[in-house]
Amino acid sequence: MDGLLMKPLSSLRAAVMRHVDWRTCVLLVTPVVLLPVPLLWRVEPSDIATCMYVILVMGVYWMTEAAPLTVTALMPLFAFPLLHVVPADEIATQYFKDIIFLFLGGLMVAVAVESTCLHHRLALVTLKFMGAKEHRLLLGVMGTTFFFSMWISNTATAATMVPVVMALTTELIHIARESGMADEEKGQDVIDVQSSPAVTVPQLPSNRDASFDSSAANTPMTGSTAPTSINGNPSFTRLTLKSVSEEGVEGRTDVSASAAPSTNPVCDSPPGERREEHREIFKSSFSLSREELSRHELGLCKAMLLGVAYSASIGGSSTLTGTPPNVVLLGLLNDKYGTAHPVDFASWMGFSLPACILNLLLTFLWLRFAYLRPYKRNRPTRTAEQQRLSEDRFRAVLTRELDRMGSISFGESSTIMLFLVLLTLWLTRSLVWGRWFTDRSVNEDTGAEKEFSTVSDATSAMLVVFVMFLWPREMPQWAHNIRNMVRRRGRAPEQQQEQQQEPASSSSSSSSNGGSRRTLLTWPEVEKKVAWGIVILLGGGFALGHAVKRTGLSKLIGMQLLRLNVSPPALMAIAVILMTFTTEFTSNTATSAIVLPIILEIAQQRCINPLYMAMPVAQAACFAFMLPIATGPNAIVFSSGLMHVIDMMAAGLIVNIFCMVVAFASANSLGFLMYSMAEYPSWALTESGIKCTDPVTNGTAWTLISGVDT
Repeated sequence: MDGLLMKPLSSLRAAVMRHVDWRTCVLLVTPVVLLPVPLLWRVEPSDIATCMYVILVMGVYWMTEAAPLTVTALMPLFAFPLLHVVPADEIATQYFKDIIFLFLGGLMVAVAVESTCLHHRLALVTLKFMGAKEHRLLLGVMGTTFFFSMWISNTATAATMVPVVMALTTELIHIARESGMADEEKGQDVIDVQSSPAVTVPQLPSNRDASFDSSAANTPMTGSTAPTSINGNPSFTRLTLKSVSEEGVEGRTDVSASAAPSTNPVCDSPPGERREEHREIFKSSFSLSREELSRHELGLCKAMLLGVAYSASIGGSSTLTGTPPNVVLLGLLNDKYGTAHPVDFASWMGFSLPACILNLLLTFLWLRFAYLRPYKRNRPTRTAEQQRLSEDRFRAVLTRELDRMGSISFGESSTIMLFLVLLTLWLTRSLVWGRWFTDRSVNEDTGAEKEFSTVSDATSAMLVVFVMFLWPREMPQWAHNIRNMVRRRGRAPEQQQEQQQEPASSSSSSSSNGGSRRTLLTWPEVEKKVAWGIVILLGGGFALGHAVKRTGLSKLIGMQLLRLNVSPPALMAIAVILMTFTTEFTSNTATSAIVLPIILEIAQQRCINPLYMAMPVAQAACFAFMLPIATGPNAIVFSSGLMHVIDMMAAGLIVNIFCMVVAFASANSLGFLMYSMAEYPSWALTESGIKCTDPVTNGTAWTLISGVDT
C-alpha cells in the first residue's frame, strides 16, 4: 500500500521539479517564511514591523535575483499602501525626485557623447600620446577608462574600451614578436589550460547591474583576422583593425584604405541609415588562446583587461552622477536634512576625486607589479632602434584610425562645448550663480525665516540636455558662410575662388539628407540608450529610505546598535568592510538603498557627523573587484577567457584592501578639511530631544545629552 502511494507522489514531485525552478520557489516561499516578522514582533508602532517585513522580502529578492532588480524595486508602490505603511501618492513621489533628474541628465549627456563617437576619438588620442611601452599603455588605458566612467555608466565604458584595448594589445604583441622580443620557449611559460573562446562582450543579465547599457554591452566584437606566420609560429593570428561602414558589418573596410573620409562615416551617419548596435569603430575578435601566449604576453592581456574593469569602477565613484550609490546617498541626505547639507556636485568631486586618483595609481602599480614584471632571463635586450620602430608602428596604427575618423566634426565640438558648460555650472553653483536664485521660507512653529536656493544640480543638467535636443549636429548654413568669410580674408585670389565653392557642396550634402535637421540628442536615441531600469531602481531605493524614516525603523535600529561600544573610526571601518564584501555578491544600488538609511541613523544617534559615516560607505559600494558577477565591467573582461576566477580574486582582493584604506584615510583627513567631519554639524541637529555636544571630535568620547541646547 505504501509503495502504491509513494509512486504517484514521486511522479508528482518530479513533475513539479521539472516545471518549477528555484526562482519561483524563492518568490513564493520568502513572503511566507518571513510572515512571523510582522505577526510576532511586538513593537510600537506596528508599522515598523511591517516595514521591516517588506524590506526583508525585497532584500531576499535582490540578493537571489529571483525577480529582476528593477521589478523588485516596484514593490514599494503596492506593498506599502496595501499594508498601511505609506500612502500611495506619498510613496509614488519618491520615484521622481530632484536627484533622479540629476542622474537622468547625466545619462542623456552620455548618450550625446556616444552618438558623436567623441569618446572614441579621445581614447585614440590619449593612447597615441602614451606610446607603445607596456606600462605607459596600461596607464593610458586606465586613465582613459577612469575619465569616461566619471560621466558614462561603468558598464557602457567597459564595453566601449575592451574592443579598443584588445585590438591595441594584439598589435603590441605582434610588434614585439616581429622585433624578436617575445619569449622563445613558450612551452615552459604557458599555463596548460583549454583553448579560450573569442572575446565577445556578453549580454549581461539585465537584473545584475541596473546601470547596464544594453546597446553598448550587447555589441559583439566581430571583426576580421588574417592568419600570419610570425617568428615561425603559424598559430599566431594577427588582428586587423576594421571599421564598420553605414551598411553594417558586411560593408566594413580596412583601416589602411587610402581614401580617408573627411568625417566619420560610422558616427556621423543618420541613425536611420546605420545599425546602431554595430557602430563601434573597433570591431575586433581576439582569438588567441592562453597556450598561444607567452607568460609575459598573457600577463599583458590580464593587466589590460583588469585595468579596464577596475578603473571603470573607481572612476564612477568620483562624481555624483558616475555611479548609483552616490545618487542614493545624496537623495537620502536631501530627504533627511533638506538642502542644508553641504554635499553637491562640486564638493563631492573635490572630496572623492583625489582619493579615486590615488586608488587608480595604486591599482596601476599593483597590476604592473603583478603582470608586467620583465622576464629578462630568456628575452633579448631591446635596442634603441627597435624601441623607436615599435613606437612608430604602434602610433601609425592609431594615426590610421584617427585619419579614418576625419577631423573633429561640428557635433563633436558642440558636445565638448556644452559638456564644459554643464561642468562649469555644476562646479560653480554653490559658490557663484546659485546664490542669485534664492527664496525664504518661514518656520510655522518658531516664525524664523530661512533662506534656501531654488536651483539644484539637476537644474543645470536639464538645461543643458534641453539645449542638446535643439542644437544641430551639422554646422548650419549661416555658420558655414561666416566661417568661409573669415577664411577668405588674407587668402590669395585663387584660394578665395576655391573657397567660394565650399558652401555649395555643403548645402548639397545637407539637402541630400532630405532636409532633415539632426540634433545632438534625439528622443529615439535617448529612449533606446538610456538605462531606464536604473531610474526605477533608484526610485525604489528612495521609497525604502522614506518608509524607513517615516515609520521610525531606522531610529529603532540605530538605538539597538548603540550598544556597540566601539569608537567612531572603528565603526566606520567596520561598515566600509561589510559594504565592500557584500557588494561582491549583490547589487551595489540595492545594497546602498538598504544600508545607507541605517548608517545615517546610527550616525545621528551616536552624534557622529553623518557624512563621516555615509560617504566612505557609499564609496565602498563601488569596491567590487573580486568576482565576475560583482559588476558589469568585471563580467565583460572575464568573458575574454584569458583569466580564471582565481586571477580576478587574487588581484581584486589587493585592490579592495588599499581602496578601503584610502577611503578610511580620506574621511579622516580630507573630510575634516572639506566637511568638518570631526564635528557634529548644525544642519544635522534634529528636534527629537537628542542633541549632541558641539564640537565633537571623532577620536574622543561621544556623548548623548538629552534636552541640552548646543
